[in-house]
Amino acid sequence: MNDPHAQGKEMSAFNGSVTESKHPSGFRHIGFPGIFLLLLVLIFEFTDLDLWCSDIFYDFNNGRFYWRDTWWANQLLHKGGLYAIASVLIASSTVKSNKLM
Repeated sequence: MNDPHAQGKEMSAFNGSVTESKHPSGFRHIGFPGIFLLLLVLIFEFTDLDLWCSDIFYDFNNGRFYWRDTWWANQLLHKGGLYAIASVLIASSTVKSNKLM
């Protein structure tokens, strides 16, 4: 795996074949999401879009979230989200450890 001539090549997970990469710099995987997130931050920074979005979920007069005590907010979003992230982390570490063998 530490082949110095393998730069710019990608290995297929299905048949193990090696192909030349069209984007050796990885811009598609790092640059595009980075630019997208930067633009999103700038939009929220220089407009009132973040306040408009928070008005949907938060009651500023009472200082609490509208759906604080609902089942879907507590169980589905918070606990379900925790389990989903934990499952992805466990699955990705299992796949990575199997590839190392």
